[in-house]
Amino acid sequence: MACEAITNYLATESSRLGPWFYHKNMVAQSPWPSLVPRAEYPRGIGYDFRNFTAERALPTSILSWTSANAFSSGGDCGACDYDPNAVDVGHTTRTTTLYKYELKSRMICVEDLQRAWESVQQIQAIRSELGNYVKEVWNQRYQADTFRWTKYKSVADGSLSGNHTSTIATTYPAACATDVLQQELLNYWYFRLVRDGAASGAVGGSASSPVLPLLCSYEVSNYLLKQNDADREDLRYAKPGELITNLSATRVFQNFAHVTIPFPRRFTCSAGTYTEVAPFTSDSKTVLTGGELNEDYLNAPFEEAIIHNRQLWTQLVPRPMTMAADATFGADTYTGEWKWLNDVNKTDNVWGTYGQWFGRMWAAAMGVKPELGVSIVYKRCDPLMAALPSTCTYS
Repeated sequence: MACEAITNYLATESSRLGPWFYHKNMVAQSPWPSLVPRAEYPRGIGYDFRNFTAERALPTSILSWTSANAFSSGGDCGACDYDPNAVDVGHTTRTTTLYKYELKSRMICVEDLQRAWESVQQIQAIRSELGNYVKEVWNQRYQADTFRWTKYKSVADGSLSGNHTSTIATTYPAACATDVLQQELLNYWYFRLVRDGAASGAVGGSASSPVLPLLCSYEVSNYLLKQNDADREDLRYAKPGELITNLSATRVFQNFAHVTIPFPRRFTCSAGTYTEVAPFTSDSKTVLTGGELNEDYLNAPFEEAIIHNRQLWTQLVPRPMTMAADATFGADTYTGEWKWLNDVNKTDNVWGTYGQWFGRMWAAAMGVKPELGVSIVYKRCDPLMAALPSTCTYS
């Protein structure tokens, strides 16, 4: 049985390495793990299930009442005549599906390790970077699932509400954004969401003026503040609450807590079709490759912001089953925790001289109250970009 190809990516003493050992700085940390509730995926129900939501019973027209007197009904029962109006209480079921993403590191050979320079530090560095990789995989998943479960998808086009859908669509409307993100557009959605019950998942404010999280880039958060002096006054006297602080919100402005996302989703757009641009790219290094900021991402012309709510969706992760009857299993988690495996039972590893790390990530996104969230795509207005949008102004 042949070995898996091994690349010796441990640095050795050749043209002598100096005593300095560095880690490349980690990219900016994301607040995503604090934004979305996490619970256990239930056992015994397969790889998908449906969750039940009882819908609201509300009058859908202006009601006409009848006068209550002995002869108003015209029936034999007089005022005791009873003619009820039917009230329907509907429900919605949504499907929650379990997905997985599995990982492994490069193999490490003990013979290479014995001859490597500062082998312990190199292994620690590799292990640390594998942990950082898992964090970014989760951040990417959080963003995709949050978009998936926002009921409203809006394309900024200069209109009051944007070109939007209200169907929990999986894509934006087929139109490229023509406007930057305006506070007026956010205000429209704020009042609509509050009327629809968003106050129950607010992160501050009062019952009459709840504060909702706005997940946005550093740049757009700054630009929204530059519209006029009255807007800046709103910021100056805002008092963030405990929940807002826990979310790492940078400021409270116009009833929104700005939660800045280091790497919001960015896109190119052609004929109304959005193509997401990855924040990082692979760059060749002395040995193998390393992740670097993607210039295409930095210059992407379209960006996404999300009006979020803690009740929007919940991430479900399975719990390991360590034992069933007299059968025992490993207790490794489904959260991307790395496990070192040195399998001496393999015929090509009888001496246990090589091994590698493995990880697995399983999760399901359960939509809870999609009507409390909005995803908005807009043209970027970033002075650092080579070409500014023609409408790079804020009203």
